[in-house]
Amino acid sequence: MEGLAVVVVGSIILGLVFWAGLWVYERLSGSIAARLPSSWRWVALPITVVLCGGGFALLRPLIVDQPTTPMWFVLGTTAVALLFASATAFGWTMVEVGRRIVELSYREPPSDDVP
Repeated sequence: MEGLAVVVVGSIILGLVFWAGLWVYERLSGSIAARLPSSWRWVALPITVVLCGGGFALLRPLIVDQPTTPMWFVLGTTAVALLFASATAFGWTMVEVGRRIVELSYREPPSDDVP
């Protein structure tokens, strides 16, 4: 029974960390996109990837090989949330790149019958 409780609590904590990462992703990409002109909105997701990945890289040395304290737990949770946000933004960036490649491959070539 104790093992089941550990699994349930671990799943809840992991779900909260993923929710925090998704929240960071939505807030950051939304605020970046709101500040950009419409023709530059495509840059919002790559900027989100760089910022979240940079935040994770900055927090990582503060977590690795440090004593376990409440601050260590908070920094670790924040770092994993940033890593999740970065991975989500990168994934959606790749979806957009794939969509644009498909659009380019299905364009009709210009016709030579121009009068």
